Amino acid sequence: MAANVIKGTVTGGDCMVEEKGIKVGQAGFSIIEVMIGAAIFAFGIITVAGMQITGTGGTAVANQYTEASTIGMDKIEELIALPFNTYDSPPLDPALVDRDNDGGAGDKGLFDATAGTADNSEIDPSGRYTIYWNVADDDLSEFTKTVSVIVVWNGNGMQRSVSMQRVIPQII
Repeated sequence: MAANVIKGTVTGGDCMVEEKGIKVGQAGFSIIEVMIGAAIFAFGIITVAGMQITGTGGTAVANQYTEASTIGMDKIEELIALPFNTYDSPPLDPALVDRDNDGGAGDKGLFDATAGTADNSEIDPSGRYTIYWNVADDDLSEFTKTVSVIVVWNGNGMQRSVSMQRVIPQII
């Protein structure tokens, strides 16, 4: 009498053997299938990681533009609040003077954004942004000043800038 006899059936031509209802022989994946699946998964992860890095860089640049715009708006609000009376009282604030007298020129000097050409400049408290502003007297109408504020910084190896203008009327 044989003690280790396996009873089962052979099905089709694929060499599957059933033993107590369980198929044995070709169960699972081959190493090639596992490697192809792992390669596809790795390619997907690398692609998503690249998109994440690009998105993070874009967010940083957008944050710089937002911060520069806020600095520029704050400077314009500060300039609007300064006294601007060309007559006796109160005196004209030095920040609202067209220092290089180019306010009547073709472009009125409003877009000068270097220390040598702008009417005024300062560095913001963080030290990352340089603020330039230019003044043109009676640009759009009499008793007005047009103020252009340009905020410049270096971001991602490039010089970037945001500019804005405001017409300030003289209150007589």
